[in-house]
This record gives sequence, C-alpha cells and structure tokens, in this order.
Amino acid sequence: MSDVYKAPEADLNQPVEVGEYGSLETALAGNYSFDPVEVIKKAWETLLGLKGTFWLAVLIYAILAGVLNGIAAFTLGLDATTYGVGDLFAQLLSTFLLSPLYAGIFIIALKHSIGSPIQVGEIFNHYDKILPIFVVTILTQLIVGIGLVLLIIPGIYLAVCLSFAMPLVVEKNMSPMQAIKTSRKVVHHKWFSFAGFLLLGLVVGFVGVLALLVGLVWAAPLVTLAWALVYRDVFGVEETTGNS
Repeated sequence: MSDVYKAPEADLNQPVEVGEYGSLETALAGNYSFDPVEVIKKAWETLLGLKGTFWLAVLIYAILAGVLNGIAAFTLGLDATTYGVGDLFAQLLSTFLLSPLYAGIFIIALKHSIGSPIQVGEIFNHYDKILPIFVVTILTQLIVGIGLVLLIIPGIYLAVCLSFAMPLVVEKNMSPMQAIKTSRKVVHHKWFSFAGFLLLGLVVGFVGVLALLVGLVWAAPLVTLAWALVYRDVFGVEETTGNS
C-alpha cells in the first residue's frame, strides 16, 4: 500500500535563468495568468528538498517568538485576562522583531522555486530591512482591518490585493507604500484568480490539520511554496535573490 503522505519522487527544480519568469513590468500591465490548481500541483511536484529546511526555520521562529513573548509578559507584567497598553506594545515589539524571520521563510521557498540552494540561516538575512518590513506589515494589517470594518467585503478585497506587499519590500527592495500600491494594482487585474488561489491554500492547510496534523507537515511548506511560485511567475525574481 502506498504512503499517501509521501511526496512524489520527482526531480527537483533545475537551476534556471531567473529572467524566464514574470517581471514587474508585465505584472503591472496585467500580462500574466495562472491556474490556482496547477500552481498547487507544481508545488507538490517540486516540494522534495524544501520540507526539512522549512520546518527547521519555522521551529526557530516559534522558539524565538515564545522566548520574546515570555520576556515581554514577565517584564511588563501582562495579564492574560485583560488587554491594555502593555499588550499592544508587546505585540508591536514582537511584530517588529519577528517579521524579518517570517520574510526569510518566504525567501527560502522562493529560492527553492528557482532551483537555488536553500539554507535555514536565510531567515536571519533580512534584518537590514527590519523597519520597512515592520511598516508594511502594520500598514497592511491596518488597511485590511479598516476594510473589514467597512461591511467586510472591502476588507476581503484588500486582504487579497495586499498579499504580496511584504515580499515586494523584501525581494524587490520597494518602500512600504510602493509595495502596497504595486501589490494592489497587480492583483486587481486578476483578483479572482488570486482569491481562488488563497482559498485553495486555506483548504489544503485545513485538510492537513484534519489529517491528525500529520498532513500539515506537507501542507504548510506546500502552500508556502505555491505562494512563492505565484510570486515568481507574476512578479519575477531578482538576479540577486537567485545568487545570494
């Protein structure tokens, strides 16, 4: 009986020229297309070689998040039954210090998608952009939050539109506002394709959780890799990303 959780024994991505993928120019013009189902299939076919590095990076992230939250709770005397200024400060500090690690996890998947070598240390490589990463994260959350307050639908629209703002700051060195505007403009061209992709990603993650959490070992890196594949094929990948 075959193991349903086993990734297919397929060759990994062969190193390729980054220029063969999408580009910012074609993305802004709306000259791109993708099939959410085909993206998930492609991610599954090329997943081999990512899981170990991915989960080690996630483990490091989780440990550092736990330590940081514990220190904040102890030093600020936070009470789990209430939410005040101290809790807000701790949440902002956690976002500030941890968001570059989250960005690094995405870059690991993006590098894997173009056949570049990946290392867990990649998650620490983006602290030189800690301020713009923090700003774009907070601005995105605020914009989506305001949209959700306005009858929910605007928030859903904005959540999909701004899903690539953070990667654009990290990978293309955009300013937070430039990344937000670019992500919205590009995604707006084919919003329903992106919405379908994000919905499919949620379904894959949910199925992974239902499979006694065992499936999540595959589902989490699978969805992250699929996200990176969409970014790669729509926005393109900088030469410095593939060579770093």
